[in-house]
Amino acid sequence: MNIDYEKIFKDSPVPYALLKVILDDSNLPVDCLFIDTNHAFEDLVVCNGSVVGKSFGDIQGDIFTEKENFLSVCKNVITTKSKGSVEYNASKRGKFYRVEVLPHGDSILCLSFVDITEEKIFLTKIHQYVDLAPAAIFIADREGNYIFANKAACELLKYSREDLLRKRIPDVTAPEFADDAIRSFENLKTCGKDRREIALLRSDNSRVWILLDAVALPDGTFMAFCKDITAQKLAEEKLSSFENFNKTLLDLLPVPVFYKDSSLLYLGVNRAFEDFYGMDENYFKGKSVFDIHPEDKAIIYNKMDEELLRNGGRQVYETVMIDYASKEHHVILYKTLFKDSKGAPSGIIGVLYDITERKNRERELELYFTAIQSVDQPVLLTDANGNIIKVNRAFIKMYGFELDELIGKNPRVLNPGFEVYSNFGYTKEAYDKIFKGMWAAIKNPSVGTWHGTVINKKKDGSFLWVKLIINAIYDSRGNPESFIGLPVDITTTIKKEYKSKVELYQTIAALAELRDNETGNHMRRVGLLARILANKLGMPEKYCEDIEVFAPLHDIGKVGISDSILLAERKLTPEEFEIMKSHTILGYNIVKGKREMDMVAAITLSHHEWYNGKGYPQGLRGKDIPLSARITTVVDVYDALRSKRPYKEPWSHEDAAKYILSRSGEQFDPEIIEAFESELNRFAIIFNELKD
Repeated sequence: MNIDYEKIFKDSPVPYALLKVILDDSNLPVDCLFIDTNHAFEDLVVCNGSVVGKSFGDIQGDIFTEKENFLSVCKNVITTKSKGSVEYNASKRGKFYRVEVLPHGDSILCLSFVDITEEKIFLTKIHQYVDLAPAAIFIADREGNYIFANKAACELLKYSREDLLRKRIPDVTAPEFADDAIRSFENLKTCGKDRREIALLRSDNSRVWILLDAVALPDGTFMAFCKDITAQKLAEEKLSSFENFNKTLLDLLPVPVFYKDSSLLYLGVNRAFEDFYGMDENYFKGKSVFDIHPEDKAIIYNKMDEELLRNGGRQVYETVMIDYASKEHHVILYKTLFKDSKGAPSGIIGVLYDITERKNRERELELYFTAIQSVDQPVLLTDANGNIIKVNRAFIKMYGFELDELIGKNPRVLNPGFEVYSNFGYTKEAYDKIFKGMWAAIKNPSVGTWHGTVINKKKDGSFLWVKLIINAIYDSRGNPESFIGLPVDITTTIKKEYKSKVELYQTIAALAELRDNETGNHMRRVGLLARILANKLGMPEKYCEDIEVFAPLHDIGKVGISDSILLAERKLTPEEFEIMKSHTILGYNIVKGKREMDMVAAITLSHHEWYNGKGYPQGLRGKDIPLSARITTVVDVYDALRSKRPYKEPWSHEDAAKYILSRSGEQFDPEIIEAFESELNRFAIIFNELKD
């Protein structure tokens, strides 16, 4: 069969051409003449007429734009008698071609053109993917010169791409790893891959640890994928340096500690555990619970350990542990997992607390509580955190709660809060001082007890005054284990004392009023009217009750003013008026320093202060004047204007109201005057009902 190779050549879709290389006197290529082409080549180039017989310069278009580069390839092919290639970007066509150059006799070369456009597009995408990859990627030639580095690699070593591509592998390797880097590169050339940890130098001479995964590429270059493991290496170094420290620290802990591997064999124990069990650490190492403890206990411990390894988390449970001398200990075990650098369970660490003494005391307390159930003294028992464990029947009767409403609760459920204390004259500082002092005393083994007076709340919301004694029970280390509270209801006594004091001051005030030609109804009216204003201002009920009792005592200090001044039916001289003004301070001195009398002290001292600061004795202004005094000022002036005096006739309700309203912001608090104006009707009614 005859094959027409020339026809095949001419009709091939792959562009072919034969050309003769023109050499100069030095046998260097200076140009080329085309001696034969196929149709595909003729279509590829732009030329007037046939390409045959023409040189590079006669051909138009973008196929042979780089003449010098092509002639260099031609020279190499002629010299070595081996094929060569060169790539061209035919930008006008949007194509890439690889020109294969084959020797075909003396100075005769055969050209074939391969369309590599899709390959180039694919490689461009791959290059983009590699450059944007989060891992640092380097490519080096066989001499160790970097020929590519992606963005992550540049950021890793803190170089620009241009600077990094001027470097060789030894240039960026930490000096102490120079030999290791050489071995890695040689192994890569031999085996085609290498994996190791190594330290590199950044541009600022700082070190970065990397995990290197390198492979040989088909084109004779080498690609390395690098992961920054600096943080991991630093952690490993710290772990290594702290190994002895950790062991020392464990030995310093006062509580027994043990630790096991993932096979549940003991790795070690601390000194406290040695003392607890009665054997040194070497006795435990490499052994299981079955080698250490009685079988019935070992089965339980092993089951719990396996469950912990399987489920993770933390275990806390109470058990009885038997030491080497066969002595029983009640203990609480706290166990959890420790993990390796990859987060996988590496073993179990456990801490045990010997609660044998506590258990014995609990039995004693149980007997104690059984004995006191029938006594009349209320008793409360809490744990170290203050949570109620036990109360007796007398305690339940005193407070009205059911047993299940108290167990597990904190005694704070009995505290009505600062607002109630404030109603009884306690400041926030005094309130806090009670409970801070209490805890400081009962947590201090050298004190161990506290007693004081507190206000408690019953289930029905009523309040109790309580004389409270608290005693602490401590363990052998001086830590509180529980507290016993003994409350005594002194509400009746407190109320009697309070009532007696109020009655005494009311008697003194009445005496002062009688000397000043006042009547008992004046005191009643002042109290009722003050309560009306306090209520209108939204004050708590206890405040309203107190001001009704205490506002009438505002002039208690007049008991110390001489009759010649107090009963004078004329205008007082300036000197006499100064003496008269002193009744505010005299009254204050009578009641000051008594917590339950704080309100009356404020009223007696400040009920002649003016809102604009022009009153006496201190010249207080605005809200600096106690509210109770600002209220009393309004009702006292109203009642005084409405009442007959030796030096004046009584005013009508309308005139008195008009006068007081006109003094708003000057003598009186505008807010109180607003409340006064809204209650004018009630003021008139009460005055008329209790008229002298």
